[in-house]
Amino acid sequence: MRKSLIAAALVASVLSITACGPTENVDVAEENYDAAEETTVAETTEETTEATTEETTAETTTEATTAVVTTEVTTTAETTVSAVTEVSGEAEKKDEKTEEFKTAEGFSSVYADLDNRAFGYNGKVLRLGESTFQDLVDAGVPFSEDDLLDADNNVKSGNTSDYYTLHVDDSKYSNLQLMFVNDTDTNIKLKDCKLELARWWAMIPRPAYDEERNAELKADLEAAAKHVSFAFPLTLTKSELIANSGDPTDEKLGTEYKNPGEVYGGYRFTFDTDSEVLQDVSIELLY
Repeated sequence: MRKSLIAAALVASVLSITACGPTENVDVAEENYDAAEETTVAETTEETTEATTEETTAETTTEATTAVVTTEVTTTAETTVSAVTEVSGEAEKKDEKTEEFKTAEGFSSVYADLDNRAFGYNGKVLRLGESTFQDLVDAGVPFSEDDLLDADNNVKSGNTSDYYTLHVDDSKYSNLQLMFVNDTDTNIKLKDCKLELARWWAMIPRPAYDEERNAELKADLEAAAKHVSFAFPLTLTKSELIANSGDPTDEKLGTEYKNPGEVYGGYRFTFDTDSEVLQDVSIELLY
């Protein structure tokens, strides 16, 4: 548009000069036209260059910005994935440690230790010949209300109490059976009598059961293990017992470990015939 206006003005000037003045002025006008045209082209070129430069700069800036953003996002994503992987790895390690059985403090490292006969409840180790009925109550052993009413009953010297049978907390299929003895020379109350027998038994997973049934029994066993404990895991196998405690003393009524002269005392383990997993154990101390 600017170029057209200049051209029109120059034409008008030429016509005016031709009509009124010398011919040589025409050359001057043409020179002026050429100069004006060159100026216009230069300006147009300069504007185009500036516009192109601005577009190029804008595109370069946009591409650079995009590159930076993409790099940052990618880096963040990689960091996040790495962090999740690390957390997952730690969780798996924790699960593995949880599954490993470690003998609780107060228990012997020997599963059938005849010099340290004990079981635990809620983390409290209760020893045969030492812990009293009241000690077990204080440890949270879930006696029934009727059982607790016996606490003040008198027990004669040398006599034993009745058997107390109860379910382990949070479990449907795990049970305890306990018996106490008055090992003094006088009559004392049941709450002061000492633990003489502790027996645990439960329904356990078996190869003959279906998957759903075994899953239920496994979960129940895990719930019981949060409360009742021994020097060995509730999932003990016969081969693990022998590897730890040596060959049994007798196997007539179960896998038994006894001191010489003991007929009914000591440890008696009963294992499932198919899986060899523990299903019953009794620990007894006879005077």
